[in-house]
Amino acid sequence: MYDYHMAADFLLQTKFYIPSPPAGYVPRQRLVECLEQGLGGKLILISAPAGFGKTTLLAEWLAENNFPAAWLSLEKDDNDLARFMAYFAACLGAYRDDLGREAMALLQSGQTPDSDRIMGVLVNELASLKEPFVLVLDDIHYIDNPLIYRAIALLIEHQPPSMHLVLAGRADPGFPVSRLRALGQMLEIRAGDLRFSLEEAAVFLERAGGRSLSPESTRTLWERTEGWPAGLQLAALSLQRQEDARAFIAGLTGTQEYIADFLQDEVLGGQPQAIQEFLLCTSILDQLCGPLCDALTGHDDGHETLEELAEQNLFLLPLDDVRRWYRYHRLFADLLQQRLRRSQPDLLPELHCRASRWFEDQGLRAQAIDHALEAADFERAALLLEETADETLMRSQFGTLTGWLKRLPEKELRRHPSLSVYLAWSLLLNGQPLDIIQSWLPETDAESGEMPPQVLPFHAYIGLVQGHYSRSARLARQALATLPQEEGYLRGMATWLLAVAGTQQSDLSDGAVLLEEMARQAKASGNVTLLVLALCNQGELRHVAGRLPEAKALYQQALNLSTLPDGQYLPIAGSALNGLGEIALEWNDLLAAEKYLTLGHHLSRQWSFLAALDGYANLALLRQTLGDEAAALQILEEAMEIARRSDFTEVDDWLVKLVRARLAIAQGKTVQAWHWALETGFERSGASDDTAAEEGQSLASRQRKYERVVFARLLLAENEPERALGQLALALPLLEHKGRVRAVIEVRSMTALALQAMGQDRAALQVISQALRLAQPGGFRRLFLDEGQPMARLLSKLQSRLAAYDGYGEVDPSYIGQLLAGFGAPAATRPAVAAPDDAAEAPLIQPLTERELEVLALIDAGLSNQEIANKLVISLSTVKVHTRNIYGKLAVRNRAGAVSRAHELGLLGNGRAAISAT
Repeated sequence: MYDYHMAADFLLQTKFYIPSPPAGYVPRQRLVECLEQGLGGKLILISAPAGFGKTTLLAEWLAENNFPAAWLSLEKDDNDLARFMAYFAACLGAYRDDLGREAMALLQSGQTPDSDRIMGVLVNELASLKEPFVLVLDDIHYIDNPLIYRAIALLIEHQPPSMHLVLAGRADPGFPVSRLRALGQMLEIRAGDLRFSLEEAAVFLERAGGRSLSPESTRTLWERTEGWPAGLQLAALSLQRQEDARAFIAGLTGTQEYIADFLQDEVLGGQPQAIQEFLLCTSILDQLCGPLCDALTGHDDGHETLEELAEQNLFLLPLDDVRRWYRYHRLFADLLQQRLRRSQPDLLPELHCRASRWFEDQGLRAQAIDHALEAADFERAALLLEETADETLMRSQFGTLTGWLKRLPEKELRRHPSLSVYLAWSLLLNGQPLDIIQSWLPETDAESGEMPPQVLPFHAYIGLVQGHYSRSARLARQALATLPQEEGYLRGMATWLLAVAGTQQSDLSDGAVLLEEMARQAKASGNVTLLVLALCNQGELRHVAGRLPEAKALYQQALNLSTLPDGQYLPIAGSALNGLGEIALEWNDLLAAEKYLTLGHHLSRQWSFLAALDGYANLALLRQTLGDEAAALQILEEAMEIARRSDFTEVDDWLVKLVRARLAIAQGKTVQAWHWALETGFERSGASDDTAAEEGQSLASRQRKYERVVFARLLLAENEPERALGQLALALPLLEHKGRVRAVIEVRSMTALALQAMGQDRAALQVISQALRLAQPGGFRRLFLDEGQPMARLLSKLQSRLAAYDGYGEVDPSYIGQLLAGFGAPAATRPAVAAPDDAAEAPLIQPLTERELEVLALIDAGLSNQEIANKLVISLSTVKVHTRNIYGKLAVRNRAGAVSRAHELGLLGNGRAAISAT
């Protein structure tokens, strides 16, 4: 599958440029008028072999009409679904910067892209545009992936009226167009239409060749080329250097393919020797500028030569407005490179070496490394990598570094131990088997038993993920004492490991102090990876301590630091996005949670599979919350597959199994949950459960309290509240001792539900009050909403008794009202702070968005959820999310209640304008 994360960093903006008509082009007014007529249908298809002027025609049409347009030039690598959808979304973003963002976030989820869903999102965005515009997909022949054509077909089926789609390529698209043809919804322009007429050919040859030809010679050349525009252009270039034009034209024989090959050879052969050498030497470059060309040719006229070639229209395209950077036409570059390989194969590696040195001198080490590898100058590449690796890793760009390292021969890697260590780190963070990873590490000294300093952070990491925190901290201290100062990344990892191991061995306040010191060191050294990790770890500590606003601020700070000036994210930003997504989920902001978690999960996978595990878990919980049980289970299956691959830790397997058991309980699949419980060591019978001490330092003892909470859920689902209370009572003091406020809130909430199930309402209300007092400062919602209607009943009881009895402590009635609104509670259970007579004046807990107001209006009109989805061109699941949000904000539980409450507030009809105005 296409490795999308590389494209996220290196999307080629030139693929979105609308080309200008070339100098000397011949106006094709008959075809321009034909295109104008095609705007009345759904699709304009321009299909013809190479060189028939498809792109030039579109450029002329758009330039002549000054028509707004989005443009995407396709290539063979775009045949991958993820890459195509990424470029498609980015192309729309290039046209209008408010388009394509949601689609890009979905693409960056790391899962196989759902083209129907992504295209649905894009169609929905396009439908909001009022101004007509053209969307051009050029060189569509590079696409043969049926999934991509399915997405394009979906676009056509739901095409907004303001959009006009144009597909141009050498072959018809891979989906049926007969229906569109039969309905008169498609304009077709083919090779026969694009061939120059005799009159057009005469004008073109005069402009392109700079010389007049006799009518006879023009007709002969037109007939021999069959009006093929590219053939005529190549002939005109050759004619510039021919003494006898008539003899040259008379010698043209053979089929179109042979003529093309002959003319291309003649174009090169007819150029001065200096130009030929320039073209061949610079053909290895993806982009050209004067100084770079000078470095390859050994001359000092690169800029002037590029300007000359551009003036001659010699297949050279400008990439910027000031015409400093250019690129060769792809077909021309391929021809030049093929000729270079055949004529001067020994020169090819030398040219790459020269390019590598030039890029290094400019400080562009990434390009320098690429050209060194192309030259097979592995020693130079390795030396450049040693200079670059630390900086690359401190920016969390593991994928980039790993790609380079894998292109080096094993022998070269072994000669550079530091690179071997970096490769081992990459393999470790991506969950490869331990024996393969260790094969790249320097060996421990046989006599002393001492590890090389570079290996110490590696084993400290192993100790951390295996739960051996004391050993991890000890090895991290040794690493900091022995690693050279220039080993910035490894010293940073050792610092991070020491801090994280410390947080596991001490209380949260001590851990926060360690992480704050780590952040100061990272900021001083410019280690972005370490700084972001420190901030995210601090955010996590605030989160588990119940201080969600503080946690969000730390995660946002980390995200800002890991965002590049062009808006792209470094891979380490995934940790910050996952944290923001988890908080959004806690606050029941499901749309924001989905945006953060999908993007964060994808970015995290680029540098560490363990870092991505939390993203898997949170995404699964989000899908469950949205009612998509199948998707939730699929996400966990993917996570388990990754977890099985690693053999140096069981934490990943444990986490996935724990979340899977919780989802099974939520979905009513208690048989599956019992399999987990028995495997974990809990008893199904009424016998006493394992109550071994859980204060030990082993990982298993630390995990046990969380297992008890999930087991208690299972017991509650099986109507065994007394046994559930026993498990919760064992877990609670350990969680309180460690300051895990979030977990304490969950345990107290479940305890209250167990007491309610046993008929002990007074005790249940006392306990839920304790939970609410802990939860309110952080604004927790999902912890209560996930408990369903039993929790709604309990909160309703508490709310009704607060006014009459003050024994439940300082519980804010408005907070209870907000929670009940999230359940879709009836109007009678809304906060008592507003009297019944003042109901119409009571403010909303949170204002409705524009989209929610649209959905509300359609509900009022009597449309079903599916009809609303069709009307707004959004998915059914998205409609359900908007509906749940509406119910929560209006504090109602059904459609009728929502419409009634909306009319009271003036959100529908004439009152809506008044509400908007205020």
